[in-house]
Amino acid sequence: MLGNVWQRTNDCWTETYAGAPKDGSVDTSGNCVRRMVRGGSWFTGQGFLRSAMRSADDAGFRDIVLGFRLARTLP
Repeated sequence: MLGNVWQRTNDCWTETYAGAPKDGSVDTSGNCVRRMVRGGSWFTGQGFLRSAMRSADDAGFRDIVLGFRLARTLP
């Protein structure tokens, strides 16, 4: 899961997880011009390759080291 691309999320940027939803829903309490990205990429150093690593990019930013993951719940 880690090391391919930074994973863009729908969460708005916040400095900490304080007050973040605990049910998996999108956190819209922060700066929604910037979106949370997580996990590092093949281009970053190994210190960034962990699920707890967080950063933010402008919502419209595009780059070869930034992607997203789709998931669905199976019946």
